[in-house]
Amino acid sequence: MALTKKKMLTKTRAATGTNEAATLKGKELVEWRRMRVAQGMLAHKSVRQIQTELALLAEEGMGKQCSTGTVGNDMKAVRALWATERKQAVEELVAEDLVRLRELEKRWWDEATGKGEEAGEASERVMAIMRQRAALLGMGVNAKPAVQVTAGAMAAAGRGGVNESGPLPVGAQVKVLVEYVDDRRDLGKFG
Repeated sequence: MALTKKKMLTKTRAATGTNEAATLKGKELVEWRRMRVAQGMLAHKSVRQIQTELALLAEEGMGKQCSTGTVGNDMKAVRALWATERKQAVEELVAEDLVRLRELEKRWWDEATGKGEEAGEASERVMAIMRQRAALLGMGVNAKPAVQVTAGAMAAAGRGGVNESGPLPVGAQVKVLVEYVDDRRDLGKFG
C-alpha cells in the first residue's frame, strides 16, 4: 500500500536527521527515494545532480546507491503521481463549480420563467449559467479548445485547409493563431 505524501514527508524528515533511511526496505525505501527525487525536481535539479545527492546520502548510511536510470524512472513515477493529483484537483473544482452554478440557476430560474420586466435579464443570466456549465463539461455547439494552433501545411493552405502547393520549404514562416473568447460581454448590463 502506498504511503501518503504526509507520511512520506515525515519519513523523509526523520530519515535525513538519523540513519532511519538505512533501515527502510522494499516499497518504503522506494517511496523515501522518490520523495528525495521529488524534492530535487522541485529545486530544478538534473537527474545526475539528484543521483549524486542520493549517492552521498548512501555513503552516510541513508538509503542505498542507485543509478541515474533509477532516478529517471523515479522522476517519471513522481510526474505520474503529480498528474493524477492534478486531475483529481481539477475534478473537485469542476464539481464544486457545478454545484455553485446549480444554486445560481435555482436563484434566477423563477424570474427567468416569469412574466415581469426582469424576465429578459434573468433569462440571459440563466443562459449564461447554462453556457458556463456546458463549457465546464466540454459540451455544446461551441465546445472547442480555448487555444487553436494552425501550423505547418495547414497554415500554408489558408482557410480551406487543403495545401495544394506541396510541403513547406525549409525556413518557411508558420502562422500560429491563438483565439481566446471570454463570454462576459454582457456582465455590465447586470451589475
